Amino acid sequence: SHTDQRGADDYNLRLSQRRAQSTVDYIVSKGIDRSRLKAQGYGEQDPINACPSGDCTEEQ
Repeated sequence: SHTDQRGADDYNLRLSQRRAQSTVDYIVSKGIDRSRLKAQGYGEQDPINACPSGDCTEEQ
Protein backbone atom coordinates (compact mmCIF):
# COMPACT_ATOMS: atom_id res chain seq x y z
CA SER A 1 0.00 0.00 0.00
CA HIS A 2 1.19 3.52 -0.82
CA THR A 3 0.08 7.06 0.01
CA ASP A 4 0.36 10.34 -1.81
CA GLN A 5 3.04 12.82 -0.77
CA ARG A 6 0.81 15.09 1.27
CA GLY A 7 1.24 14.95 5.03
CA ALA A 8 4.14 13.95 7.23
CA ASP A 9 6.34 11.04 6.14
CA ASP A 10 5.85 9.08 9.37
CA TYR A 11 2.08 9.56 9.29
CA ASN A 12 1.89 8.36 5.67
CA LEU A 13 3.99 5.30 6.46
CA ARG A 14 1.68 4.33 9.34
CA LEU A 15 -1.39 5.06 7.20
CA SER A 16 -0.20 2.88 4.34
CA GLN A 17 0.63 0.04 6.76
CA ARG A 18 -2.87 0.23 8.25
CA ARG A 19 -4.36 0.15 4.75
CA ALA A 20 -2.28 -2.86 3.81
CA GLN A 21 -3.24 -4.67 7.01
CA SER A 22 -6.92 -3.92 6.45
CA THR A 23 -6.65 -5.42 2.98
CA VAL A 24 -5.03 -8.58 4.34
CA ASP A 25 -7.65 -8.86 7.08
CA TYR A 26 -10.43 -8.56 4.49
CA ILE A 27 -8.94 -11.20 2.22
CA VAL A 28 -8.46 -13.55 5.18
CA SER A 29 -12.12 -13.00 6.15
CA LYS A 30 -13.01 -14.33 2.70
CA GLY A 31 -11.18 -17.59 3.34
CA ILE A 32 -7.62 -17.06 2.12
CA ASP A 33 -4.92 -18.45 4.45
CA ARG A 34 -3.11 -15.61 6.24
CA SER A 35 0.26 -17.33 5.71
CA ARG A 36 -0.07 -16.62 1.97
CA LEU A 37 -0.28 -12.85 2.50
CA LYS A 38 1.95 -10.05 3.68
CA ALA A 39 0.83 -6.53 4.61
CA GLN A 40 3.47 -4.01 3.53
CA GLY A 41 3.04 -0.25 3.84
CA TYR A 42 5.36 1.90 1.75
CA GLY A 43 4.11 5.37 2.60
CA GLU A 44 5.65 7.83 0.16
CA GLN A 45 8.42 5.49 -1.04
CA ASP A 46 8.58 4.57 -4.75
CA PRO A 47 6.05 7.13 -6.04
CA ILE A 48 4.48 6.45 -9.42
CA ASN A 49 4.39 10.13 -10.33
CA ALA A 50 7.38 12.37 -10.95
CA CYS A 51 6.56 15.35 -8.73
CA PRO A 52 8.98 16.35 -5.97
CA SER A 53 7.88 15.60 -2.41
CA GLY A 54 5.08 17.93 -1.38
CA ASP A 55 4.91 19.79 -4.73
CA CYS A 56 2.31 17.63 -6.47
CA THR A 57 -0.63 19.16 -8.25
CA GLU A 58 -4.09 17.75 -7.56
CA GLU A 59 -3.95 15.87 -10.90
CA GLN A 60 -0.63 14.24 -10.02
